[in-house]
Amino acid sequence: MDRLPSNCILDKGRTGCGATTLAIRQQGNTIITVPYVNLIKSKESQHGDILLGVYEGTGREEILDYAKCHRTHKIMVTYDSLPKVIDALEGNGYDVRNDYQLVIDEWQVILNSYDFRPDAMQGLLKAAGGFKGVIYMTATPVKRKYMPDEMKHLQRVKIKWQDEQKLRLHSVKTTSPARLAAELCEGRTDEYNLHIFVNSVTMISRIIKYAGLKPEDVRTVCSKNRDSMATNQSKLGNAYMIADITDPVKPYNFYTSTAFEGCDIYDGKGLSVIVNDGHIAHSLLPVDTLFFQIAGRLRDSRYRDYVINIFSPTKNTDDVTYEEYVEASEKAFKEAEEYANRMNGNNDGADLAELYTNRRYVRVQDGRMIADRNMLNCDLMKHELQSVIYGNWRNLIDEIIASGIKIVKTEELNPEKPVKESASRKASFKDAFKRYCELKSARTIFPSAEQILIEKNKPLVKTAYDTLGESKVISLKYKVTDIRRELVKASTVTETEKIIRMVRQSLPYRKAIPRKEITEVLQGIYDTLGIHRTAVATDLAK
Repeated sequence: MDRLPSNCILDKGRTGCGATTLAIRQQGNTIITVPYVNLIKSKESQHGDILLGVYEGTGREEILDYAKCHRTHKIMVTYDSLPKVIDALEGNGYDVRNDYQLVIDEWQVILNSYDFRPDAMQGLLKAAGGFKGVIYMTATPVKRKYMPDEMKHLQRVKIKWQDEQKLRLHSVKTTSPARLAAELCEGRTDEYNLHIFVNSVTMISRIIKYAGLKPEDVRTVCSKNRDSMATNQSKLGNAYMIADITDPVKPYNFYTSTAFEGCDIYDGKGLSVIVNDGHIAHSLLPVDTLFFQIAGRLRDSRYRDYVINIFSPTKNTDDVTYEEYVEASEKAFKEAEEYANRMNGNNDGADLAELYTNRRYVRVQDGRMIADRNMLNCDLMKHELQSVIYGNWRNLIDEIIASGIKIVKTEELNPEKPVKESASRKASFKDAFKRYCELKSARTIFPSAEQILIEKNKPLVKTAYDTLGESKVISLKYKVTDIRRELVKASTVTETEKIIRMVRQSLPYRKAIPRKEITEVLQGIYDTLGIHRTAVATDLAK
């Protein structure tokens, strides 16, 4: 395929297949609309030689300067800023609607965001209707019953791949998603970097706090527009500055919805984690769209097709079933239609915008009131997500399987459950170390609460395990003094510093010590470090 088709809905079949790149590189003028600024920044970093990114802050003059300097126009613009591009170009004689192909990328966001960005979504759909050539494309379309009315007349085209994308999922149910995610952070090893996708800056802040993550190890990508940046930065704290999608990856990377779709993240050892909290409605992500999208963000990772999902079910206190909710909503929509027709017929010149403000499904379009079925579909889709899919674990598992995702493991982990005596401060080093070895041998990606408490209450256990290994500690018969000596011996500090550290471990401070005892301790240290020297008490002064 050397050019995208027009006037259709394209199901790309998989994420990261290069369709957006084709839109940028194909012949002819192209305007590509995307939902988020970070997606534009991601593509600008790859195609800055020919691509103009337009979003909040991009002025009319910048658009026109680009148009004059480039023979073929490749403009990537946020949904909200599309009218700005059209007005700037048409105002200077460019026949945008006939000479440019309009590509609406990641169109599933239209429905996912319709309830809180209605003006942008309505404006996008209306503008698209005026283009001679338009294509809606995504790798993860929403269910047909929820598709916007403005798209339903278009032909649907799907790319068939010989090797289908297989996504493997590790599903973890918990009562405390933020705390469990923090435990995952605490148990991270150098074998992988964590990329945690959670649509709540508040939850990101909690995870960072619970895990005690250092600012230099954290990268958070969330909204930076003028309406939200100050609030988001305040939630994170000034030490954890909001990053761009193009900034270097860190051991711990967090993303809100601004980076869920279309962005390219390069990390050869990146591991994706999706966190959903049943108590936070906007953190619940559609399985059939966003799970695949998120897995596709990591372009070159060896874990690209593996995702961990941490979630808690919703607390559905409403006795209304989904079917009853649909019936009631359809009734409300019909009443909205009747109201709109009545007001259009009887309006005596009053401001229509003031008349419909309390009616959810009614809006003004081209000077007339209409009932907006897209808003109804958005409500139905989100109610199904909250009350049915995330209502219980079985429903979520069924939805995951129906979406073509392979579940490789399911488990329930609750961080607040009591732990065994081996994790207490009173436990002996030997008991704690032996239990720690058992827990580590299980090789689970989630450290258990018991393991984390052992590491917290007995830090020497983890240090000895990581540095010396189980066999060496056993050979030392779990003797803490000998273990500390071996750790000093294995360290990378200078020989003199090693001697000083061992002396501090072996001799009391500010207390008179017989010369013979000093000589014996120093000789033992020399022998341990392999220093061929005869110790004398006066060496201590060095």
